[in-house]
Amino acid sequence: MSGIISYKKNRKKFSYFDVLKDIFPCRSDGVKDVIRKITFLLAIIVLGISSFYIYDYFWSSHKTNQLYDDTKNIYYSTEDETSDTQKQMETERVEEEYWEFLSGARALWEINADTVGYINIPDTQIDYPVVQRRNAETGNVYYLDRDFNHDYAKAGTIFLDWRNSFDNVVGGKLAERNSDNLILYGHDMSKGEMFGSLKLYDTNYSYYGKHPLINFNSNYKTYTYKIFGVFLATGSSDVFPYYNYINFKDEEEFYTYVNGVKIRSKILNDVDVKYGDKLLTLSTCSSEFSDARLVVVARLVREGEDPYEGTQNNSRNPNPLMPDEYYRWNNERFDSEAEFIPYG
Repeated sequence: MSGIISYKKNRKKFSYFDVLKDIFPCRSDGVKDVIRKITFLLAIIVLGISSFYIYDYFWSSHKTNQLYDDTKNIYYSTEDETSDTQKQMETERVEEEYWEFLSGARALWEINADTVGYINIPDTQIDYPVVQRRNAETGNVYYLDRDFNHDYAKAGTIFLDWRNSFDNVVGGKLAERNSDNLILYGHDMSKGEMFGSLKLYDTNYSYYGKHPLINFNSNYKTYTYKIFGVFLATGSSDVFPYYNYINFKDEEEFYTYVNGVKIRSKILNDVDVKYGDKLLTLSTCSSEFSDARLVVVARLVREGEDPYEGTQNNSRNPNPLMPDEYYRWNNERFDSEAEFIPYG
């Protein structure tokens, strides 16, 4: 009977210490091993940091979208009916207009007392509450990175310039006249949130014709504006400081602004603009160059006017006046001899 020879494999006992030695540099390592391990560790660190930022971005985006879906539902689900109190006040004080909250606006104002209105561009992602802090130091920076609940959020909240007055009501009475030009600011988010979809007016030729109207309601009244200009600007330039045209001192200054918009506009249309029209300006960042801004300007639809009048015969402007910074990076020039028909 032949013998059976058995072989027993010598297995090395698992050790966490050996694993760490394979990852972290130690005294017995050669130069190549040290470089290899350090490179590996750096890659792990970079991967970890990148993963955190990616997770943080998507989680923050999810929370922001959920928050503004909630505010949208609150705003639209609350019925706007004239209350018995308002009816009584209107009966007793026929000679003086009594202002009362729209129901949806009141619901949002009770959540955040900075609420001054609600903006919606039909059939687009822009459908948000608008806030304002009338404070010279923090008014135009507070909501850059805070959401409607005052919590930190990269998307921020759409806000009205602190210098603007928009249906400022105290005790049921209008406390001051509205500004001639209301300026709203919002971030250019990559997925189109906030004012991220405004870039489509620039990049998509047919977008303006499908979305020429903006509904911007105050807490008390509903308003519709029609877009007449879309242009590129510099956020800190003195050449055309669109952000400083709040109230026009006279007719000349009004036409300086609206014609400054028209000559820069990337779209051409037949919307007429005349002195006395109330304006709405939307401002967001642009990736065209450092400190670039994309600006959309509209005027209030007049009483009895067809909102779409002048918006459907539109085309792309072949010769818009661009900021100097744009021409530094693009082989283009503005033709100052080209025909230009100003407003007024």
